[in-house]
Amino acid sequence: MKLLATIEQRLDMDVLLDAARKLGIPMNAFKGYMNNPAVRAHALRSRQEGLDYGVKATPTFFINGRQYYSYYNPMWIVDAVEYEYEQVRANIGP
Repeated sequence: MKLLATIEQRLDMDVLLDAARKLGIPMNAFKGYMNNPAVRAHALRSRQEGLDYGVKATPTFFINGRQYYSYYNPMWIVDAVEYEYEQVRANIGP
């Protein structure tokens, strides 16, 4: 996952194959998995679910029903969680 997180371009097949090579994944096994109809169907369902929820970028997180996304600095999620925690805490009271 760390390798994929460093890639700043669209993850097309060439990019994924290059990443698999760098990770030492056997190419025949990787290509077989990527061409598996069940895997493709799952990926398309996941993509559609993201579109249905209004996801425009990855990673996207939903915290308390609010959408947060960014790929520049993963530390933003800590700020988002702290913000949402404070919102909930303020609404509940002491």
